[in-house]
Amino acid sequence: ARFGMWRLLLKILLSATVASSEPTDARVLEAMLAAEMTSFPKEGTVMRQEATYVDSQEKLLHNHWHLRNETLERAIAIAYITTGAWVAKVLLPLSIRNLRNVGFWYGDVFVLTDHPECVPAFLATPVRTPAAPVKKIPNPGQENATYAKYFKQKLLELLPLKPEHRFVFYMDTDIFIGKPIAPFFETALAESLSVASVAFFREGSGDNGQADHAKALNSMYAKATNGSSNYRQHLIALIESDPCSRLHSLYHGGIFFAQRNSGAAAFLKRWADWYDSPCHRDQPYLTRAA
Repeated sequence: ARFGMWRLLLKILLSATVASSEPTDARVLEAMLAAEMTSFPKEGTVMRQEATYVDSQEKLLHNHWHLRNETLERAIAIAYITTGAWVAKVLLPLSIRNLRNVGFWYGDVFVLTDHPECVPAFLATPVRTPAAPVKKIPNPGQENATYAKYFKQKLLELLPLKPEHRFVFYMDTDIFIGKPIAPFFETALAESLSVASVAFFREGSGDNGQADHAKALNSMYAKATNGSSNYRQHLIALIESDPCSRLHSLYHGGIFFAQRNSGAAAFLKRWADWYDSPCHRDQPYLTRAA
């Protein structure tokens, strides 16, 4: 897998060097990825015993995770959003490829995008984004990011979900899976989504969390979750008075789990209020909704 990744990156670098004056061609990228994944099952197919692998242990590992994932794959749909020039960047196909190859995920993956023709169909199902209301923001250069974020809170409405899909797991395109994903999903469903409609990571948490403001966030998080209704109302007032401040962002908006129920729908609708604010950040209103 490591050699395949290096070959892919080398091809991309060489193609950029040879034809740097030409725009990125998503079809070329798709062809390169397809060449790297000729033995990988297409989305929705079941891994058969006759599938060949170089090493028998690798075959046993793939089959083990596939069997363990089967129930999860029926219940969970994974979603990405990418728009504008970001569609042609390598982040999306590499993130999905990691999800498939490293995470051992063979279930449904949807990509909301304004350029569905640029999404490799063998990796995911593209879903065209509808028109979004025009939003004027005071941060030039953030228009595309703001447009993409608009659809996060509308995933439950826009994705062609199946009746058996009970959960939607969203990831930004710059998030990469580093190990089999089944244990994470099993833990999330058992510990978080058994008692809540939505689940998020705390901002500043994890091995590579944004430590620059994690200390201040931890203090605010503790006060907001210790049962103090007055402090939560105070925090909501702070967010509404200054919706652009990162210090009011307690949760990471780039990865989350949502159930398909009325609680999640109400939460997402409340989070979507950020689009009417003067800021391009959606995280403070995510905290407000929580």
